[in-house]
Amino acid sequence: LDINNFEASVGPSGFFWDPIEGEMASEVPVGSGKTTMFAQEFWIGGLDSNNNIKVAAHTYRQDGNDFWPGPVGNSIDSSADEWDNAWKVTKDQIMDHLLNFEDPFYDTPDVISNWPAHGDTLLGQNYYLAPFFDNNNDGDYTPNQGDYPLIKGDQAIYIIRNDVGGEHTESGSETVIGLEQHIMFYGFDCSLDEYLNN
Repeated sequence: LDINNFEASVGPSGFFWDPIEGEMASEVPVGSGKTTMFAQEFWIGGLDSNNNIKVAAHTYRQDGNDFWPGPVGNSIDSSADEWDNAWKVTKDQIMDHLLNFEDPFYDTPDVISNWPAHGDTLLGQNYYLAPFFDNNNDGDYTPNQGDYPLIKGDQAIYIIRNDVGGEHTESGSETVIGLEQHIMFYGFDCSLDEYLNN
């Protein structure tokens, strides 16, 4: 995410830090060497109806993993590679798409063409995933008919991940939650205001 004089690495495996190198990966103002945080992650837990505790949590991933890319389905492994992604789109790309999608010479940006609007129902995934504007109200994401990603801010990054893709080796929880996270990181372009631009 690199907007508003702020820069941060975000993706299914971690936010604002580098899970491979174990280093801080957020900076504000950009180029200052100042970081807003070392690491950040969700800790989610609770009791089920049988009083079994279920947890999905990361610290620094020094012991393993509790979260995997993609939506919950019947077979996470068969689709994880395609979901190990962060879809980054800007308001400018969307506005350009709206102006040009009917032009036969227009080349739709990959992030708009491949927006993760739908899951594979044959794999047990939900049909509707990432939010989108449905121009013709047919229920399907079709960018060449004027559909586009619905985002917040002037730049957004969207990820989908779950806690059922494998054993919870980071938290040690013996039972998965069945959690599916849809996360949108976003920022606004405030370059005209020196105070809001950080």
